[in-house]
Amino acid sequence: MRVCGGSIAKESRFVGEEIRGIIKKLGMGNSSAFTELFIYFIYFALGFGAIIYLLAFLFVEKKKIIHLLVSIISGVLFILYFKSMKDGYKKQQLEYVGSYHLKHYPNCKYCTLTLKEGNTYEVKDSSKILEVGDWHYETGGDAFIVYMNKDEDRLGVGRFDYWDLDKK
Repeated sequence: MRVCGGSIAKESRFVGEEIRGIIKKLGMGNSSAFTELFIYFIYFALGFGAIIYLLAFLFVEKKKIIHLLVSIISGVLFILYFKSMKDGYKKQQLEYVGSYHLKHYPNCKYCTLTLKEGNTYEVKDSSKILEVGDWHYETGGDAFIVYMNKDEDRLGVGRFDYWDLDKK
C-alpha cells in the first residue's frame, strides 16, 4: 500500500515483486532465495510479535494498553500481508487462463487446450472434447509452473507444448 495525498491506495502489484525490485535496486543480484527468506522473516516477525505482546498483555501488570495495541497492530498487519500475498498469487494464476494451440498432443493435429478460471482444463479437437482435468499454478522464487493432471503434466512441455495462446 502507498499513501497518496492523504488517502491510502492499494498497489496493484504483488508484494513479493515489490520486494524483489527493492533488492535488485540495492544491487544484490539474483534475489530469489533472499526474497523468499525475507518474506518468511516478515511472517515470523509479525506473527511472533503479535503472540509475544498478547502474552505480555495477559501476564504483565504494567503497560497493558500498549501491549494490547502492539499485539493487535502486529496481528492485523500479519493478516493483511498474508491476504496480499494470496491475492497476488491468485492474480498471477489467472494470467494463465485462456486457450493454447497444442503442438504435440497425441493423435490430434489442431487441438486446443483451454485453462478455465475454476482450475479446470479441457482439450478439444474442433468440437470434440478429448480430455478434461484439473490444473494448478505453483511458484518458487523465480520459477512459475502450471501443472495438470495432479502434477503429471506441465504447460509448455511434452503433449501440452503449445504454439501460441489466445488470452481472454
